[in-house]
Amino acid sequence: MATYFDIGANDGDSTLHFARAGHTVWAFEPHPGFCDMIRSKSAGLTNYTLVPKAVSDFDGQADFHVYSSEDCSSLAPTVPGHESRWPHMRRGSMDTLGTIRVEVTTLSTFMRENRIRRVDWLHCDAQGHDLRVLRGLGDCLCTVAAGVVECVSSPEVALYEGHCHRDEVVGWLESVGLRVDSVANNDPRGHCGPEYEVNVFFSNPRFGRC
Repeated sequence: MATYFDIGANDGDSTLHFARAGHTVWAFEPHPGFCDMIRSKSAGLTNYTLVPKAVSDFDGQADFHVYSSEDCSSLAPTVPGHESRWPHMRRGSMDTLGTIRVEVTTLSTFMRENRIRRVDWLHCDAQGHDLRVLRGLGDCLCTVAAGVVECVSSPEVALYEGHCHRDEVVGWLESVGLRVDSVANNDPRGHCGPEYEVNVFFSNPRFGRC
């Protein structure tokens, strides 16, 4: 059976089916409301573990920004003028409801503490913070076989401060010896208009050998 990491698990729907199929899932989600949803949906699944923390490139605590559209909540604040960059977004959906203090972990710390020696698939949707999540793998990078990272297509459509973009993510992945297998539009049906977000799929040629 495989091991899945779901970073920014939201309500859990993206990986619950893997646990139901017998695989091991570690779901990272700091938003209290979504944590409650995950606990309800995963009840009885002993191979699905909720980790109620944010993930980044440091260990400690940080302010987590909760927005009106709660699935867009992030460790990162929005950039000034983001409304003009995302004209399709419902007005007021990125209004700040407040901030909450959350626990933050790096993946390298978490993997060492929990003696996790391999991750077969890493799904990262950390609302602009994704490259910092990857950097937090540190020397555990070689234990990740493959995955997908969500980012914006260019700096011009950044929604959050420090929002990682396609060229930045691709460049980092290649610089650490990972293979970029494909880049796909994250909105193939065009609900958001032009291409704003993309998924970068990668694999690790050195998996288990470094």
